[in-house]
Amino acid sequence: MKQPILYIAVSWVIGAAIVFSIPTKMMFFSIIIMSLFGVLLLWKIKVPFKSILLLCLILTYSIMYHYWYHMKNVSMIDPDWEESEVKVYGTINSTIKIDGDQVSFDIKTDQLNEKLKVFIKLNTSDEKDTVKTWGRGDSIAFIGVLKAPSVARNFGAFDYRKYLYYQHIHWILSARGLDNLQVTPASFQFSFSYFLSWTDKIRSYLANQLVMIFSESHQGFMLSLLLGLRNEFDPIEFEQFSQIGLTHILAISGLHVAVFLTCCMYLLKLLGFTKEKQIYCCMCIIPFYILITGAAPSVVRAGLMAMFGLYALQNGRGKDVLNFVGFAVFLMLIWNPYYLVNVSFQLSVIVTLLLILLVPMISKLIPISSTLLNGTLSVTITAQLASFPLTIYYFNQFSFLSWLANLLLVPIVSIIILPLGLAALILSLIHIKVALLITYVIEICIDILFWFVHSINSYSKFNTIWASPTIELLLLYYILLWLSVWTLHKTNTKDDLIPVIVQDLRFVFIKKYKLAIFFNIILLLLGLFFYFPDLFDKTGLVRFIDVGQGDSIVIQTPKNKVILVDGGGTFSFTKSNEEWRNRKDPYEVGKDVVVPTLRKQGVHEIDYLIISHLDFDHIGGLIATIEKIPVNHIIFNGTLKNNETVQQLFHLANEKRIPLYKVEFGEVLKLDQYTTIHFLHPAELEELYLESEQNEQSIVFLLKMYQTKILFTGDIDQVTESAILNRLNPNQSKIDILKVAHHGSKSSSSTEWLSYWQPKAAVISVGNNNLYGHPHHDVLMNLENHNLKIYRTDIQGEIKLEIRANGWDVTTKLK
Repeated sequence: MKQPILYIAVSWVIGAAIVFSIPTKMMFFSIIIMSLFGVLLLWKIKVPFKSILLLCLILTYSIMYHYWYHMKNVSMIDPDWEESEVKVYGTINSTIKIDGDQVSFDIKTDQLNEKLKVFIKLNTSDEKDTVKTWGRGDSIAFIGVLKAPSVARNFGAFDYRKYLYYQHIHWILSARGLDNLQVTPASFQFSFSYFLSWTDKIRSYLANQLVMIFSESHQGFMLSLLLGLRNEFDPIEFEQFSQIGLTHILAISGLHVAVFLTCCMYLLKLLGFTKEKQIYCCMCIIPFYILITGAAPSVVRAGLMAMFGLYALQNGRGKDVLNFVGFAVFLMLIWNPYYLVNVSFQLSVIVTLLLILLVPMISKLIPISSTLLNGTLSVTITAQLASFPLTIYYFNQFSFLSWLANLLLVPIVSIIILPLGLAALILSLIHIKVALLITYVIEICIDILFWFVHSINSYSKFNTIWASPTIELLLLYYILLWLSVWTLHKTNTKDDLIPVIVQDLRFVFIKKYKLAIFFNIILLLLGLFFYFPDLFDKTGLVRFIDVGQGDSIVIQTPKNKVILVDGGGTFSFTKSNEEWRNRKDPYEVGKDVVVPTLRKQGVHEIDYLIISHLDFDHIGGLIATIEKIPVNHIIFNGTLKNNETVQQLFHLANEKRIPLYKVEFGEVLKLDQYTTIHFLHPAELEELYLESEQNEQSIVFLLKMYQTKILFTGDIDQVTESAILNRLNPNQSKIDILKVAHHGSKSSSSTEWLSYWQPKAAVISVGNNNLYGHPHHDVLMNLENHNLKIYRTDIQGEIKLEIRANGWDVTTKLK
């Protein structure tokens, strides 16, 4: 059996994937099916029976090991302690992150030997200086409030509880200020934790050196590039890199390890070391490089691969590269099985494997004789094809100029910026002024790099949004990708026929160019299905997004027209003399909730943005939304409000040339043959005017989709409800769902209003534990007295309606 270690690693990964992704009730059945299929496949490709038996045993042991590992990841803390004040003694178990007035780190408790995530909100800037003296390994004792990590409250949203679970953390401990907190510096001891504390100090020292030699506008980039301190990089600039697929430059991985080793080998050669000593020295240096750059899964994988590669170079085993990949993956998953669900690990391993497998074949398909250009193109194309499905699965965006950006800009980083940056960092330890000479050249190159990134991003039409495909479709993509490249590669060989297994497990021979055409067409169709997953689905959707205390509703018609109603808003209160409290990337509901939700759904553009009214809890998130997702039309209530957010919103709409339409009672918007919107409020307006009290001017409209009717009410009060009823036909037919006005305020949802519409269900968009007491008890009682089924975003998270010709169904994110 060729590549035995790779086969073993694959069996181990399959076992882990079965445990982590398949419910326990289905696990036994799935194991039998997959084992039979695997045995049959291995037998058909003539793998010896003993090898098949060995792989089955490894698969079985992998399942047992990961099931045991998974089951022991539980908390020993009593759930009744939630929201209780507890005193904790423990040891700081991670690096300390300071962001504005918030400090976060992990501790391992002495009482239960359990990891906790700690958040401390600082009271003064002096406390911030105190925290900078802490480090990993220090003992800590303090009083805090115990909380369960938050879960995802919208479909497809980031699940912070699951994220911490994979780090063996089940509870958050929060505190305010340092008054009830005591930290004792770590004393010398022979332990891994103490060793890590020193690597943290070295990393911090090197970071300070970089800050000394680079200007403020370039520090974040270099800290991320050289030391893996991505949090120091400007979030806006990071988004620019992300949009064109260049974030791998900022994540320490194979590229950085290769450049680092090249620099080390060259330096050792200058010092007169023999080639053998160079290799041994580099093998010893790599583990320290991994730790000092943060030990992310991508750099651990690359570091292990580099060590195995150096060993192979020393012993003449260069052809064992696939075994080295398999061995690196196997070791990492033994150390931490949860690496398997880490996106950095997945991208690193899959891209590396496909580079090894596909580059030799793709290079022969490119009709360029220059070895350098051919190799560069082959690597770029392969990396793009390999990373594409995971990129859209996790980040829901892909730029068709990504290949060009990587082709042009990765050489600038790998050949100029990264080696010179390492040289400048080393020289800064000797003499700052000498390092500054190199820094000047590096900063010019960084400015050129940023200019290219911004220029490429200016072609926004090439930045596309994709819905997250299923895991099954991702696997199908990789199988088809390999078959497509392999059959194309085979067309360059002398043999004209390719053996193919048919249903009765016999081989037949098919002309290879036909197979190549077939597999590439199927791959192209799969890509189109990724982009248009709902093309043939005539189900309508109405999603009441949980944006906290505010409104944001997404409507998708059976013909895939998209309407966004409002965008929520995040209130922030910072005094002018307390800028130190400002966080580098603060939470903002548009950027962090509305935009990701729309992208996850695969919304390529918003056909109509309906702004019910101009209060902040309805428009605050729309600025980020309009910046990130194309909007074709904006509908508003025909009034203006004199504040900064409204000015920014309309200025941005004007800048992007989005037409604005004011609506009034009686107007109708036909979206497609199944969907119509009837506007019921505001009343007729002759001209725009300023209105500080916006609630009464909210847009009210009736959505008809198939036979289902939904009434959207903004924040109107009972007086406005009466005014609307006076304008309507007294024989108005019943509706199915009512979006309760003003988050369930007692000033809305009168008995007269409910009696007229006679809805079957009510949806209340409201924040959990909000300061306004919404929804009001009287409103809830009134809804219950009218026999309405009540859905609330504060309790049930996102509320999703699926509307079909034969009726509608409701699904909530939380039970």
